[in-house]
Amino acid sequence: GGEADVKAVGEGPPGSSQRDAVRLSIEERSIERSLQLSDLTGHRWLGDAQLATRGRHGTETRCGFEYGKSLQAVDLTNELPHAAVPIGKIVAVITTKYGTLPNNRLSRSEVGVKNRGMGVAIKQAIVCSAVRGRLQVGGHLIHPMQLLERLSAHVDANNRQRLWEPLDVPVDLEVVGVEQRGQIVLVDFSDGERVEFELLSILQLVGVECTAHADIPRPAPRPWTSCDTAVPLVDYRELCDPATSGEALIAALSTLFELGCFVLTNTPAEVGALREITRPFGRISATNFGELFDVRTETRPVDLAYTPVALSAHTDQPYRAPVPGLQFLHTILNDAPGGASTMVDGLAAADALAEADPEAHAVLTTLPIEFRYDIGSDMKRADGPLIERAADGTFRQMRFSPRLDFAPYVDADLLDVYYRGRRWLAAVLNDPTRQLNYRMRSGDVVVVDNHRVLHGRMVFDPTRGERHLQGCYIDHDGPLTAWTLAWRRLNERK
Repeated sequence: GGEADVKAVGEGPPGSSQRDAVRLSIEERSIERSLQLSDLTGHRWLGDAQLATRGRHGTETRCGFEYGKSLQAVDLTNELPHAAVPIGKIVAVITTKYGTLPNNRLSRSEVGVKNRGMGVAIKQAIVCSAVRGRLQVGGHLIHPMQLLERLSAHVDANNRQRLWEPLDVPVDLEVVGVEQRGQIVLVDFSDGERVEFELLSILQLVGVECTAHADIPRPAPRPWTSCDTAVPLVDYRELCDPATSGEALIAALSTLFELGCFVLTNTPAEVGALREITRPFGRISATNFGELFDVRTETRPVDLAYTPVALSAHTDQPYRAPVPGLQFLHTILNDAPGGASTMVDGLAAADALAEADPEAHAVLTTLPIEFRYDIGSDMKRADGPLIERAADGTFRQMRFSPRLDFAPYVDADLLDVYYRGRRWLAAVLNDPTRQLNYRMRSGDVVVVDNHRVLHGRMVFDPTRGERHLQGCYIDHDGPLTAWTLAWRRLNERK
């Protein structure tokens, strides 16, 4: 028994979050009895809900619930019936028992809820009209240009790129008339054009209805320390097996988006193998160190990584614009004593600094720092704050390489705060209670989001063994594309 964690997945209307649309609570969990769902509440935009429990053997138990005065479990292999109630009158605040979901094979107590969209009867009750030069759908007003750029059929059939330019459309374009024919909406524009749209496409545009190939939301980043997270391991053999590759890639990417790092195991311990190992995640992006670079002790090293000294927590190449996205570090051979790899979460450290010293956090997110790499024959330079956040405060990136950073000449009192914050970060990022420590074996690949997770290395003895690693970088759009395509392939198979 005990409380269960719950994740909700789905879509609500514009201006509301999924948490506004769905709330699940699980009263108790036990191996001896079934998982009981106590209440499911939502609102008129929820549509049909699909619940799934994932087991440790990859199995799923699914059941569906439909709208109406009461919710009844239905078989998702058949068409779900829908309540023939006008959309404005649908209110779903249900507090009743629906039955049970078996959980004897659950590895963790997680229930996902996915929006399955609106029923046919509800769609038929929606009225489209022209209001103030816009298309009104339910309570939504759609700009005429947005209709054309999102839904117009004037696109190339092969690449889906539009066949018209902004100057081809009148600046004062308006919607002047609307005619509905079942699930087809004919829109008259002020330039004399009449364009046919599917009602389903319009509902998808405003977020009321799911698209056929709706992108599955990526897992949200979760701040972590070594006190609550172990080294995440991904078996490369599962990525290579056609029977498991799709699910294994989604699992690996989920870990990457959530934690910012993982370790691939059981890869070929061969020079150059990274070209094939990285293929599921994206294309390799060359840097000033080349497409692939070797990490081993050199007599005249061009980087401290090519020495046996310990390396504190850092991000790679903050002197580049843009900073490399993901780093893959592949172990070919590692029989020298020492040299354990470390990983630490920059997101968790940045959030901790914001709470511990708001003044220092404010300076570290705004003061542009120069990062410079200069060996005479090559020079790279870029500016940016140590901590970068979006306008809404969302963490975007940490640049932390204290052997390569140079503060600008500004007021000395401001620099007092900056150096205080940087010192605080250095202490936290190198705190063993925050770092994951992993000794890499031949065939292991450490994968880190270089914008979030900092990595380092313990000192090793090159006189008592050999240590040869090979590394590369890929851009962030590689995993993002891989995530979307992996889900599409999986859904097509199902």
